[in-house]
Amino acid sequence: MLWLDVKGVRQLSEWLTGTEAIKYMKISRSTFYRLVRQGKITPYYLPGIATPRYKRTELDALFTPKLGKEGQPESEDSSSAK
Repeated sequence: MLWLDVKGVRQLSEWLTGTEAIKYMKISRSTFYRLVRQGKITPYYLPGIATPRYKRTELDALFTPKLGKEGQPESEDSSSAK
């Protein structure tokens, strides 16, 4: 789902179909829908659109490491270590 802004620069829409999200993330269809079933990717049902859409910013955040105080990626057990 591409659109042109007022300057004529191509940008991705905030909302992607499942097929677009799979291509955007460069993962397999089965991996994508497994992440949806696990609740790691949220499907949004927009008014007037039959199929779910996925927020590009949420897809980006899924694969962006969260940094701790020292600028290092946080481990899952680091919050329980204190």
